[in-house]
Amino acid sequence: QQSASMVKQLEARSYVEPKSVGVVLPMSGPYSSIGQQALKGIQLALGISGTTNKYNLRLHIVDTKDSPEEASRAIESLILKDHVLAIIGGLTSKTASAEATKAQELGAPFIALSN
Repeated sequence: QQSASMVKQLEARSYVEPKSVGVVLPMSGPYSSIGQQALKGIQLALGISGTTNKYNLRLHIVDTKDSPEEASRAIESLILKDHVLAIIGGLTSKTASAEATKAQELGAPFIALSN
């Protein structure tokens, strides 16, 4: 059963949407204002503003609620269900480690915003 699960994960990971990027940030809770600011910065950096999408990228934004468990589930979902090319997140030290660990476990590029 465990082998079948691993094979399913590998198959899901082998397909990637080349223009999809995952974003995991605290969009609710005590750090929501920082999450909103970080999202605006990410959108600006990726050329997404209003109706302009310079590189025709699709952002998959997930609220971590500043919870390591939510963050880990979000990473897994972004990789296995949304087939994102890479993930940007790890805004708070509370969630960054869980996010980086899950992304590495599933073999996805992860850009951490936390120091």
